[in-house]
Amino acid sequence: MAKRTVDDCDRRMARYRSTLYAGDDPQEIGKWMAETRAERLKAEGQLRAIDHKRETTEREIMELIPRLSEMTDVLKEADPADRSDL
Repeated sequence: MAKRTVDDCDRRMARYRSTLYAGDDPQEIGKWMAETRAERLKAEGQLRAIDHKRETTEREIMELIPRLSEMTDVLKEADPADRSDL
């Protein structure tokens, strides 16, 4: 959805430039362009957020297992009062 929004904003900006070059009201077109720029920036932010989300690889999971085991050992040895806070 965000990619479509970016593409749509690019198409609209191209039309606005054409309209501007044709001699229409620069102030009005400037408002449209500012709104479209803001919409595009928001969509780009959504795309960046999507890019940061990814699946954990098998290798990463395998690297976590020993650490989880260590945490279990620490919890077993911890004071019961401290464990109850968890």
